[in-house]
Amino acid sequence: MSQWQREKEQPQPKKSIAELFYDEWCETAKLKVEYIRERSIKDLDRIKNEHRYNQAEVNILYGELVDKAVQDALEAFGVLEEVAAVACGSLGRGTSSYGADHDIFFLTERGDFIPAQIRTAVMSALRSFNLNIDINHSPGLRGAQATWLSVDEIAMNYDNLLSEQKNTLQDVRLINDRPITRRLFFDLRTIITDKIYNPQHLDEALVMGLLRGFIKIHGRDFTLNSEALFYQEVMAKDLFNVKHERGGSRELNIIIWIGRLLHGVVSPAQALEKLCAVGFLTPVEVAELKQAQKFLIRLRSEMNFLLEENRFLRVKDPGFLPLNREILLMGQEEVLSAIAANLGLAANELNAEIVRHRRSISRIGAEAGRKLIEFVRMNPDKFSVECRTYFETLMRKSVVETFPITPRSLLVEQSI
Repeated sequence: MSQWQREKEQPQPKKSIAELFYDEWCETAKLKVEYIRERSIKDLDRIKNEHRYNQAEVNILYGELVDKAVQDALEAFGVLEEVAAVACGSLGRGTSSYGADHDIFFLTERGDFIPAQIRTAVMSALRSFNLNIDINHSPGLRGAQATWLSVDEIAMNYDNLLSEQKNTLQDVRLINDRPITRRLFFDLRTIITDKIYNPQHLDEALVMGLLRGFIKIHGRDFTLNSEALFYQEVMAKDLFNVKHERGGSRELNIIIWIGRLLHGVVSPAQALEKLCAVGFLTPVEVAELKQAQKFLIRLRSEMNFLLEENRFLRVKDPGFLPLNREILLMGQEEVLSAIAANLGLAANELNAEIVRHRRSISRIGAEAGRKLIEFVRMNPDKFSVECRTYFETLMRKSVVETFPITPRSLLVEQSI
């Protein structure tokens, strides 16, 4: 008889009453989760069927559905009152689109406040809802699974975060508003205000991270005043890559992040209006950015619908991949006509409309980048010598020759 067989035949220790109660409670929670999952699938189908051609309504209802699913999952496992579910990214900003990832993380009193079994069960439940709830994009402190964090952990490890993770902390929203969770979220916002928006101590890494992101998008060319030249550039890369390329949603977010950083606008809610009030944007620019943001969200939603309905176009995310090339190579020009029609455009108007909105974002983004660069140059006392040296290195390698150098800037350069 093998060792495995001998161990198998040995009598198993009886479970205590507490362990039996816990097992029964887990089974009840799993039944609740299964009900939530089935209901979420039905609600999602209803939203798609009833609001298919009203993308603005779809995106609002989709975000509300995600919020409700997160709260129900926490309630099923008895931690709704003690754990703060924090939405970040587009879900935190209120600009999520159908089919996009919805990033969340959880705040607790202590890192080990919630038992590991419950944490695992909640995350498994959220992954089963088919709502693209992404629980790996937390302000990562302990690897990819660091989704259950205490406020103290975030505070102690803030300086070790990447600039992208700090940007994640800028766009946060509390999903489950309860007395304890509200206090936890308030403590988080206090850290964000002190670390990011403190005018006496700017976050150098975050400023340089925004500058790198700006340069990555624009490179040397800040103008592209000719609409024909702009069209050639975006078509050469990808007209439908409306997230990462010039004039995409990422650049729009960078514009808002730069303005909020320079003017201390802490809350992401109504950010464009607040940046207009402090003079960072003009009313005309705010109107342009709102129109562009609305259009890009609707476009991404429509493309996600398209990919979901057509298996031959199955890709991970149209925000990352050259969708127009995929369509054209497959001879699916009619699909573009369908997208245009669903957006209320003629087939020959879609490309021009994408170019118009992306060019608006790019033009305003170039001005925002100028303001950030000028701010760094005019306030050398706010940055360390190492940071100023790194800044000048970035400028020499990218766009410094396209900017008029003020006398103050010359003094700064000579002092470095």
